Formats: sequence, structure tokens, C-alpha cells
Amino acid sequence: MSFVGDILKAEREKQKLSIKDIESGTNIRSLYITAIEENKFDVLPGEVYLKGFLRSYANFLNIDSDYLLQVYKEQKVELDSEAEVTEEKESIKPKKKVRKGRVTILLALVLLFLTAIIYYVMNNDSNSASNAKINNEPVAKVSSKAIVKNEGTKPVNEVNKKLSLKAEFVGDCWIQVLSDNKVVFEGMAKNKDKFEWLAENEFSLKIGNAGAVKLNLNDKDLGSLGKNGEVIDKTFTKDKIN
Repeated sequence: MSFVGDILKAEREKQKLSIKDIESGTNIRSLYITAIEENKFDVLPGEVYLKGFLRSYANFLNIDSDYLLQVYKEQKVELDSEAEVTEEKESIKPKKKVRKGRVTILLALVLLFLTAIIYYVMNNDSNSASNAKINNEPVAKVSSKAIVKNEGTKPVNEVNKKLSLKAEFVGDCWIQVLSDNKVVFEGMAKNKDKFEWLAENEFSLKIGNAGAVKLNLNDKDLGSLGKNGEVIDKTFTKDKIN
């Protein structure tokens, strides 16, 4: 497409006229004539003046002014379209910058997150190493002399140990034996009979002839609890003997 500036300049040169000749014949300043031929319409004072200058310039060169103005209109539409495209491109550029800015911020956040993870891992490793060092240090030996003996505390094996009651009869004797309140023997025992009973907590005895039986409690010899013909009630517990 030919622009109006190109058309006017070509015709002027064809007629071998100078810009000064056009200025003298149209009273248009040479500055504006040069701007028109270079299609730099923004130099001119306005749209109304531009159209007037084009009509005068065309008439001076014997060019159809209506045709030239039509060419200008088409040129203006094309230039406006190009300007819009340029504006759109310019409007897109900031978006790209914004996107780049967002990407930069995202990368910074990711880097910060990774830095925090690395610090956390290294800190945990340091604490683990410190704990391992503490755990690996030898434990100070405690002297046996420093242990205070609690006279009131019995060894675990003694506390959990069952009661064992053995009976050896040296004569005939009626006897009742309760182990933890349950009858385990009741009746007449003969001379030379031997029995053994177990209990968790206690034994309760009723002996009709105390001198006829010898007892042993947890391997402790108790002997006879009374005389021949003597009736005795006796209770044995882990804590005490009644």
C-alpha cells in the first residue's frame, strides 16, 4: 500500500519541485511538508490541520485531493491497527515480567523451604550425635558401700515364696489343716505318717494332740507345738506366726 507521504513526494520530485516551492505555493511550513512526506503525522498540530494540508498539497500538485484523503483514511486505519497491536504487545510484556516475578518468588520460597529442611536435618543429626556421645560415656560405678540397706524390705524371692508346711507324726493325732482358708487335710493321722502342704499366704491348724506331731515351716524346724494330749490352734503367715 502506498502512503500519502510517498505519493506526494514522488509527484513533487517528478515535477522537479523543492520543498521550498511547495511552501511558497501552499503557505505550508516546510517542517510540516517534510513530516507529511515522511508520514510523521504526529508532528502536525492536529487532524483537522493535517487534512487541510493534504488537500492543499494535492491541489498544488494537481492530484485528486479526495483520492488522497481516501488513501490517508486507509493508511490511518492500518496505522491504528498496527498501533493497537503494538499496545497489546506492550501490555503483554508487563505480564511476562509479572510471571517472571512470580516464578522468582516461588523459587525463593522453595529455596527457603529446602534450607529449612537441611537445617532441621543437620540439627537433628547434631543432637543425635550428642545424645550418642552421652549414652556411650561410661556410667560411674556405684560402690557397694554406698548402698543403704533397708532392714524393713525383704528380698523379692522371699516375698513371692510360698509357704511350705511339713508334718511328721510320732503318734496318733487328729488334725485339721487350712491352706489359705481352704481345708487341705482333716482327720486322724497315724504314727510315722508324713505330710507336706503348700500355701500362698497362710496356714491355720487345729491339732488334737500337739505332742504327737513335729512341724517344719519353710525348712525351719518348729518341733512340737505343745504337749501330748494338748489341743492347739495355730496360724502361720508369711509375715508372722500367731
